[in-house]
Amino acid sequence: MSIRGDFSPAISGGTATLQAFEVNGLLLGSVTVPDTAGPTLSLSVAGIHSLRITETSGTIAFDDLSFSDLAAIPEPDPSALLGLGIGLLVTFRRRRRL
Repeated sequence: MSIRGDFSPAISGGTATLQAFEVNGLLLGSVTVPDTAGPTLSLSVAGIHSLRITETSGTIAFDDLSFSDLAAIPEPDPSALLGLGIGLLVTFRRRRRL
């Protein structure tokens, strides 16, 4: 995830911080950059649930928020699940007969 800030050149000297948290509120990662021309804050961590963006000078407007592509979650093949289910049924029936 990344976000770019536009700053006011009249006042500078502060910092901008991006923090990422997981679902239980634990900090996953943090990045702090000086309040200079167009700072970009980027984090690459898995499991982001919420973000906190803070700055100390009051001079940054944030825009251009972007998230990287989400990885596809592989799903089992339906025919494999069907085969597994039939195999389990056969196994249980054989055990009952013994």
